[in-house]
Amino acid sequence: MPNKHISAPAQVFGGDLTSDISGLTLARALADAAITRNGYVFIDGDGIESILTYSDIRNRATGIASGLKRAGINMGDHVIFQFDHGTNFFIALWACFLGGFIPVPISVPPFFVKENAVVKRIANVWHMLDKPVVLTSGNLSSSLKQLGDELGLDGFRCIDID
Repeated sequence: MPNKHISAPAQVFGGDLTSDISGLTLARALADAAITRNGYVFIDGDGIESILTYSDIRNRATGIASGLKRAGINMGDHVIFQFDHGTNFFIALWACFLGGFIPVPISVPPFFVKENAVVKRIANVWHMLDKPVVLTSGNLSSSLKQLGDELGLDGFRCIDID
């Protein structure tokens, strides 16, 4: 009797892998990609493109991962993300991959006021995960620090990656 839960094959199925990737890590994959001139093109909300090569990603992410370790963040620690730009999010994500940190992305609040569902989510997750550091950049850093003070979040720490 045929299994009625089996769906059609995925449209992106390309067959079985023909090479052994068992020893490949994300760090190694990024290092291999960094020797090329390839990378990503990011388009911001105004339609402005910025190019980030794999080499740029590796260099910035390695520096951020190293800085987080110097700041006392250890492998396996959670790190809350608060980024309003895709490039910073992407680099911070790679920093977490390389440093062994656990990224916890949370959407950026539209307004930094106490009575906001996203603000409450940030505070709740921060408490639930035992007060992890918050990674952010640019103008969000001061807004988040002020919010931590207003909410009485003792030990609330923001690190600006810019």
